[in-house]
Amino acid sequence: MIEENELSEKELWEILPAKQGEERADVLLALAKQAGFRSSNAEALALAETAQEIYQSLGATAADADIANAYTGIGYSLRKLNKTEEAVEVLSKAVDIYREDHFPFLDDLLRTQAIWYSDLGQWDKTLECHLEAARVNEIDGNQEWLAKSQFNVGIAYGHLKDFPQALKQYQIARKLFKELKMVPEVGRCDEMIAGAYVELGNWELALEAGNRALDVARTLEWSVRLSQILFNLGKAHVLKEDFETAEVQLGEALDLAKRCDEIDWDQVVLIEMEIISLMRVINRTSEADTREARIATIREILG
Repeated sequence: MIEENELSEKELWEILPAKQGEERADVLLALAKQAGFRSSNAEALALAETAQEIYQSLGATAADADIANAYTGIGYSLRKLNKTEEAVEVLSKAVDIYREDHFPFLDDLLRTQAIWYSDLGQWDKTLECHLEAARVNEIDGNQEWLAKSQFNVGIAYGHLKDFPQALKQYQIARKLFKELKMVPEVGRCDEMIAGAYVELGNWELALEAGNRALDVARTLEWSVRLSQILFNLGKAHVLKEDFETAEVQLGEALDLAKRCDEIDWDQVVLIEMEIISLMRVINRTSEADTREARIATIREILG
């Protein structure tokens, strides 16, 4: 197998004509990686596909690891060309090989597959990938990655609106992260636990978890997370009917969201709509109407 760090791209092209069969495919895969590094994704795809064709033509003599690497290379190239549906289909073939041959790093490939499915909005398949990754991590005994996988499972359940299951997974992940003394990760779990409790209508437990998350985020000066945490806390105070505190926290969440280096406009709209809803509850209808008309422009731009 050719390691991409052994030879330069120029040297790889120079030795390619003399190579046949598996060695030629190895060189082509190394060239595909080099092309990918310089963002020549169409070239990378063509090279990886050619390598895969050679491996396929070798039949049983081709190593499964090489075939899986070719599928992975094709998948990544398709992904970078914004052909995610095709990419995830090809990556599934690599996952199958990793699974059948009990290769290491199957969990990494499953997480990649999950991310690509999530980008397609296929949260049921995203969930399947994260659940399998968690099982792999549990068997391997890697507690940190098990915690991360459980957290990812919670995210998927949340997108599927199964908040009781999402909550359960976040709590499992929190326990594991706490045992590992991973402070930021515990804070992230508390943030998500608070959000799940809000969705379930339990403002007391939402405030408890949200305030824990707030302590971590303020200590870390974690502005991106602070916005979401305060958003959760604001919604929890709405449930509590403490509208004054809710308005303060939602306003702070909005201010932080707008001051991020890269503004998440979807998040800004969500916070604005929560503030508008609150204003209607407390009979500030005129102010709510003005605000809603303004945010309608942003929503139209975002499509």
